[in-house]
Amino acid sequence: MNEPIGQHYIPRNYLKYFTEQDKNSNEKIYVRRKGTEKPFETSTKKICFQNDLYTIPNVGIDKKYSVEKFYGDTADKYFSEIHDLLVDENVLTIDFETRRKIISAALSLYFRTPKFLNIKNKMVEDIIQEIASSSKNEDISISYFGDTLHFKRNEAKQIIKEEKEKNRILFLAQHLEAYKIFIEAKIMNVIYVDKVVDDSELITCDNPVIIRPFVNPTLPDYDENEYFSRPINPFDPSNMIHLTIDKKHILTIMPDTEETVFNKIHRKKISFPDVLLYNNDMEKFSDLWVIGTRKGLLSHIDDQDEYKEENEKSIDLYEFMKSRTLLMLKFTETLEVYGINSIEFRNQVNELFDNEVVKSDPGFFELVKSLKGLTH
Repeated sequence: MNEPIGQHYIPRNYLKYFTEQDKNSNEKIYVRRKGTEKPFETSTKKICFQNDLYTIPNVGIDKKYSVEKFYGDTADKYFSEIHDLLVDENVLTIDFETRRKIISAALSLYFRTPKFLNIKNKMVEDIIQEIASSSKNEDISISYFGDTLHFKRNEAKQIIKEEKEKNRILFLAQHLEAYKIFIEAKIMNVIYVDKVVDDSELITCDNPVIIRPFVNPTLPDYDENEYFSRPINPFDPSNMIHLTIDKKHILTIMPDTEETVFNKIHRKKISFPDVLLYNNDMEKFSDLWVIGTRKGLLSHIDDQDEYKEENEKSIDLYEFMKSRTLLMLKFTETLEVYGINSIEFRNQVNELFDNEVVKSDPGFFELVKSLKGLTH
């Protein structure tokens, strides 16, 4: 049996949608180490994998790679199928089996990545190294996470290795169960696909599922700093979940409502302001690597430099995003309160049709334009 030691936690079936071809038709992809300047060329074989990440120790060969096989036979296998379906603008409805494939493939990229395992391992390593290096005693005892370790000072490296392996085994036991619960919690959520209609490109990373808690910025107690520093609870039913599925499309999974048509794929257009926001989040939530085409990553780096400081362009963009959010909330509230056939909603649509903020947003303007035709 060919043992799959090098195991991709971000499948190549997903990464291939961020590749480009060279003059010899060879696929290449670009990566940038988080916090550094220049992206470099590589291949999907060489990124987002870890030796024996999912390998189960001390079992027979039939069970040793069962986690890797599970992903290979399910979520990883679905990516090509669901990608082609999601980017096809003629596909507007789906059956329940297809819905489950979309949700399960997308959400698999949250719990299976080693980001949280790496954070825990780094914490363990720092604690043991710090105490071992500062202690004057040969015999060391450390209490952490409800456990107590006893070892000789010269055994610190071996203890770190053993503790990391314990963490990995715990990760294997816990993440699959959490993943299954996550799927069932989101299985009936609303599915959106946004398409980038300008020259902007979306990027991805080694931890590509973005989870945003729902917030209403018009509420008097809204605190922007608190919102962006808030810890993420992935099981919060009000969360919005985003995954870039290629350089021009992003999948969004949103909370369900009573009016939701569950077999529908909702589609809208986006442009640079949204791409900037999503790409910024990809960098923020990445573990080590941000990933994309050469153009996509270089543009992302330039955009970060241009908009990270408070200047005229960044202030204008912020005001645009804020105004758009407030207009959308008002629009939704008017529709819910008065209904689509009301004079109040008709007046709202007419106002929005002539609004410069709405005109600057391709998705919002297309929606308003279609409703203007229905209300006359």
